[in-house]
Amino acid sequence: MIVRTPQTAASGKGIVNDSLVENFDIGPTLVELAGGTIDYRQFARSLCRSMASADIEHRPDGISEFRGEFMITNREGKSCLLFNLENDPRETRNLAGLPESRPIEDDLRLRILERLSESQLKAP
Repeated sequence: MIVRTPQTAASGKGIVNDSLVENFDIGPTLVELAGGTIDYRQFARSLCRSMASADIEHRPDGISEFRGEFMITNREGKSCLLFNLENDPRETRNLAGLPESRPIEDDLRLRILERLSESQLKAP
């Protein structure tokens, strides 16, 4: 995601932050940049803190859902269809179901359930 603010445009300098973001983080970011606040609970987060420094992680992983299928992507480059994006960027070898992948799959399932649980707890 590329974000350009009046401050970054005026300085002529940008910051590259490799944090993962989710689409719905755009709303709280725009509200904060406009000087507003959101007065109800939600799961989306403003990007403003991580836009100020390359060292501030926005999210440790990103989750998405499409038609009841969930995907979680993390900094290590692994996702639920379980491709190692670092070693297999074209996603040609699905590691899901392999005995050696079981601990990774269990960890990803738990992380998805935790994120879903958090989002339900924070819903208005």
